[in-house]
Amino acid sequence: MNAEPNLTARTTGLGDTASAAAPGTSTMASDTYRRKIVIRNPQGFHMRPAAALAEAARRFQSQATVIHGDRRGNARDILSLLMLLADFGSEVILEVRGPDAAEAVEVLSAILGAEEPPAPVPPTPVPKKG
Repeated sequence: MNAEPNLTARTTGLGDTASAAAPGTSTMASDTYRRKIVIRNPQGFHMRPAAALAEAARRFQSQATVIHGDRRGNARDILSLLMLLADFGSEVILEVRGPDAAEAVEVLSAILGAEEPPAPVPPTPVPKKG
């Protein structure tokens, strides 16, 4: 078990390159949150948790990136996440930037640090006509 607490850092400001907005956009809604997470799934960060993370990341407006060593993966892209090669016990950094970053970092870090990924949500059945 990791003795280091899960810390979230929030960065703001025009001088901070990690949180600077693109030209012509406002930095007010572009806070960046970072959290260190240890992969606790015994099989590592494999297809099922990557799919769960990508599905959840697509529900947010914010852009999320997972960093493992010198590799960066877009949290919305399963293949990008699998290329991180994060095994059991690996430490990754979740970086989320955007208007709903505070909520997104909580939801996404819970998926990344879970021992088992959440069960997929079944699609809503379409009512039959007639």
